[in-house]
Amino acid sequence: MKLSVNQLTFGYGSSPVLKGLSASFGPGITALVGPNGAGKSTLIKCLAGVLPTRGAITREGIFNPASSAWKGFAESMSYLPQMSPDICGLTVFEMVLLGLLDSLGLHVGQDEKAKVLCMLDRFGIGHLASRRLAELSGGQQQMVGLVQALVKEPRILLLDEPLNNLDFHHQFELLDHLTAWTNAEERVTIMAIHDLNLAARYADRVVVLNDGDIAAQGSPIEVLTPECLRSVYSIHAEVALRNNGILQITPISLVQPFQDKASPTNPRADSVQ
Repeated sequence: MKLSVNQLTFGYGSSPVLKGLSASFGPGITALVGPNGAGKSTLIKCLAGVLPTRGAITREGIFNPASSAWKGFAESMSYLPQMSPDICGLTVFEMVLLGLLDSLGLHVGQDEKAKVLCMLDRFGIGHLASRRLAELSGGQQQMVGLVQALVKEPRILLLDEPLNNLDFHHQFELLDHLTAWTNAEERVTIMAIHDLNLAARYADRVVVLNDGDIAAQGSPIEVLTPECLRSVYSIHAEVALRNNGILQITPISLVQPFQDKASPTNPRADSVQ
C-alpha cells in the first residue's frame, strides 16, 4: 500500500496554502510536523477529499475526487478531523456505528453490533457505549472519534491532531494502539502532530512542512536536527539519541529573543517622547 501526491496545490482565493507538494506515504506512521499555519491540517483534508485540489493523488493509479474511481479509494480510507466543540446527541455506540455507514443496510445486524462493541472494548472505552457524547470529556470524545475511524478497518488512516485534549497517559495509550494497528497489516497512517518528541518516538517517517511546502522528509533522526528546527521553528534546540534509542528534543531558546515592544527599553512608536 502506497499513497503519493504530485504537485498538490490548494489555496483560499488568491492565498496559497499548499504550493505544489510532492511526497509518498508508505506503510507505517508518517508524522506531519511544522509550525502553525504550515499546511498540516490542509494537507490532511486534501488527502481525505474534503478540500478540492490541483495535482495528482496516486494509489495504484491516479484518482481524482470527481471520478468514479475515487469511491473505491475513499472506502479504503478513514479521516479523523479535529474534534468539533458542537457535539450531537448520539451515544458512543451510535457514533462508532456510523463508521460502518458504507456497509450498513436498513437493518443493523448482530455482526455490526458485535464489531462496534469489540472495538470499544479494545480501546478501553466499552463502558461508555451507552453514554452520550456530550457527557464525555474532550479526551474521551477524541478516543471515540479514533475508534469510529478504525472500525471499518481502513487501509489508509488520516488523523488531524489526534492528541488534542488527551493527557500524557492517554496520548501514549492512543499512540501505542495506533502503532499496533498500523503495523498489523502494513497500513498507511498519516497524522498531523505538534509534539516533536512523540513524533520522533512513534513515527517511522517525518514530513516537515513550512509555509505550504516540504522543508524536509525522512526518518526522525534524519529530519529532526538542530539545523532543521532552527530553520523551520526559529528555535535553538538540543537533539540527542538516548540510551533506549529514542530521540529526545529539548527546546532551548528563540533564535531571535523576544522583545516587548511596549517595554521601557523599547518604547512604542506612538508613545510620547
